[in-house]
Amino acid sequence: MDPRRLWVKLPKLNCKMKCWNSCGPIRPNIEEIRIIMQYLKERGREFAPFKNLTDPSTADHMIQMHRDFDSCVACPYLVDKKCSIYEVRPIICRLWGICKSMKCPWGCKPERWLTQKEEIEILSQLPPKIPYDREMGRLLTLYARGRKY
Repeated sequence: MDPRRLWVKLPKLNCKMKCWNSCGPIRPNIEEIRIIMQYLKERGREFAPFKNLTDPSTADHMIQMHRDFDSCVACPYLVDKKCSIYEVRPIICRLWGICKSMKCPWGCKPERWLTQKEEIEILSQLPPKIPYDREMGRLLTLYARGRKY
């Protein structure tokens, strides 16, 4: 399922943009990765795992680069205390501040709180977090070579 279908259903949040220090590494699902990669490509920017990559030629190398991305201490898309992919941020980032289980400590309030049932329903509609397998390697290899994925 395309996560953008879920994004439009989420309540709006009056964000004060103070949550940058809560942005840690997350593992997006495959659809979110595709969206982020396309967004960055359209803006002439790099997908985080490819920074400083000299030879993106094998699927195994791409898998290792994505594991390296996952081991970051902070989100690699946090730039100058702001999300540089805010328009296409993953669903877990979108849930921050609109779920009672993830209330904003800076007082930002959503137009309405998601119920626990809604939160579970939204998360259950997403593809599972993918293991670092051949599909991920194929996707990242195609991206590195500038091909359509």
